[in-house]
Amino acid sequence: RTRARSASLGYSGIARAAAVFAKVPVLSCSSAALLALASATRLFSSSAASASAAPDAADKCARIEERIQRDEGGRGIQGFCIPGELERASVDLAKANSVAILTGFPALLDFDQPQETDGPPGAVAIARACLALGKTVKIVTDDVNYPVIAAAAKELTDANKGITVLSFPPGPSWGAEEDKAVDALARSVDHVVAIERTGPSADGRYYTMRVRDMTRIVAPLEKIVEIAPASPQGERTRDGEGSGQGRRFWSAVRRAELLRRRHQPPHHVQRFELGGYGLAAAVALASTGNELDVLASEREEVALLNRMVEAGSRDGVTAELRATVDGLPLEASLSALRDIRAILME
Repeated sequence: RTRARSASLGYSGIARAAAVFAKVPVLSCSSAALLALASATRLFSSSAASASAAPDAADKCARIEERIQRDEGGRGIQGFCIPGELERASVDLAKANSVAILTGFPALLDFDQPQETDGPPGAVAIARACLALGKTVKIVTDDVNYPVIAAAAKELTDANKGITVLSFPPGPSWGAEEDKAVDALARSVDHVVAIERTGPSADGRYYTMRVRDMTRIVAPLEKIVEIAPASPQGERTRDGEGSGQGRRFWSAVRRAELLRRRHQPPHHVQRFELGGYGLAAAVALASTGNELDVLASEREEVALLNRMVEAGSRDGVTAELRATVDGLPLEASLSALRDIRAILME
């Protein structure tokens, strides 16, 4: 009954990749922020991975954080932004050896392929950075989203860079085999990153930003977080409260009173698409202290989005089959990527 699918290849060289759950902590972020993290990661010294960033790296990380948290779509994200979270998240992620990246938000329920374009680019950005730093990576999603996620990660999997793409069936089809597979997965990684990933509401169901019920097609991947060992920063209690690994991920939603998530991360990096770029850059900074460019080129990023669209992914705001994210032009994503790389390479 387990329909987990994979494309697994060996690691070689620099690989390409909005919440990190770990045996150390948990992070939550978005796509562009993840690419920024890939850039920022290079600026941290390896010793900083166990403490904090060096002054120059910390300054760059702060500037990357400011760039990815601009509310270009006018979605009211400032109330969810916590200054300094990008640096803290990157320092935690830099300690990882094996990372699971949870992504998938099948919100476009009127189409055969409901996965939006936001999320996968950031997940791939984080994966690219982690692989470049010698970590193993598993990208995990729902069966319904697999074609889009696999298309986004195709450049990595084709290049034999040690990435595995897995998918699981929705909750209504879940059974003992799925529980066993998720348990094994959770115990095989030491950090979990959730980027643009749906989570259960207080009533246990999964909703879109427009309060449409996605439960019938969503895999309960939050089980990975629940199984993973607690963070050294704090013990997890049975109801999920506490610090460190015990605090699960959540999604920023407008209808907070209805859609409040049960799982909150110790680190939450906004905004959605840009969060992936930022986290990817920052983890490089936290790990190496050098100007190691782990970000995708603009050509590669355009090709990634085009592959997703060919697989049926649509803009989550306009519902159009176009290589755009959240109703913003493609140039908005490329401009953010350009700015993050410029800060990194100074």
